[in-house]
Amino acid sequence: EPVSRILGKREFYSLEYRIVPATLDPRPDSESVVEAAIDMARWMPDCPRILDIGTGTGCLLLSVLHALPEARGVGTEIHPDAAACAKENAHALGLSRRVEIICSNWAEGTEGPFDIIISNPPYIPSRDIQTLAPEVTCYDPHMALDGGVDGMDAYRALSRNLVELLSPTGVIVVEIGDRQGTDVEAIFSAAGFVDVGKRKDLAGRDRALIFSFPG
Repeated sequence: EPVSRILGKREFYSLEYRIVPATLDPRPDSESVVEAAIDMARWMPDCPRILDIGTGTGCLLLSVLHALPEARGVGTEIHPDAAACAKENAHALGLSRRVEIICSNWAEGTEGPFDIIISNPPYIPSRDIQTLAPEVTCYDPHMALDGGVDGMDAYRALSRNLVELLSPTGVIVVEIGDRQGTDVEAIFSAAGFVDVGKRKDLAGRDRALIFSFPG
């Protein structure tokens, strides 16, 4: 059992987050999504609006908001316990006034436009979940891991449903698994998005992809 699960907390992007059984255990590789969003915000309006789909602990959204004092955000989360955890983390970090956590599926219940949309969606192929390290297979919620037969189900859903929520100059930042970049790029390209950048994780692998929608 991971020490973070025993303690019920994990450090992420130099901030402490409470974790519960319904949330993924935040990992350093996901910090590439945070860094990409912060970099993109430098080209945004003074008060960027950010949406995090499948927020879990809230670590992605709250880390971005902590770094961008003028930004505001919305996080969606389908599991009630995970949504409650995100709200607790927002309160603990003093961000409650700048963030709204909604218990919903994908982006249901949200209103755009958003300048930045971020997500760490489920991307593990169903057949591969049992082959992961025990601390993942036995303790991370499978709902947050299982990306369908080929691991691409969530990306297909995101590429279809986010156009209307994105501002004209907005970007989408998604986390991807190892060697999934080409497939994810193809899915978003087919939906009309343009690949405008990527970020690598600590092992030097592409971990976050950035897309815009030129209309």
